[in-house]
Amino acid sequence: MPRMTERERLADLEARQRKVAQEIGQTRRALRGKYAAIVSELPIEFLTERELRDILTHAIRAGGTASVATLKALPPEERQRIEFEIANRIEHEVRTSAESPAEQNIRVSINASYAQSMQRVEEGEQAMWGR
Repeated sequence: MPRMTERERLADLEARQRKVAQEIGQTRRALRGKYAAIVSELPIEFLTERELRDILTHAIRAGGTASVATLKALPPEERQRIEFEIANRIEHEVRTSAESPAEQNIRVSINASYAQSMQRVEEGEQAMWGR
């Protein structure tokens, strides 16, 4: 095989660079889509768009581990107050939405199950850490 000239080598490297940049973009979009699907399953209706953006921006800036540790460090009373407020806002949204009664019952049931699960997680953490 004949040896490539510097010009051909540069063209080849630039083509590879474009291909890698395209793969990076596709992978980034796929990952963000996966995370967006997670967010779409969370009960975030009570947040304004600005609040959600601020929460995510600060959490990303601080890092995942630090953000989770900070939230877990909240006193149990504060966590319960926040969860209660969230449940009330969700219940209000359910009552005022245009969903059928069956759809409302399903959502309330799911939210109740979620609240019970969160309570069990908290109790498990308290038992684990001896609180």
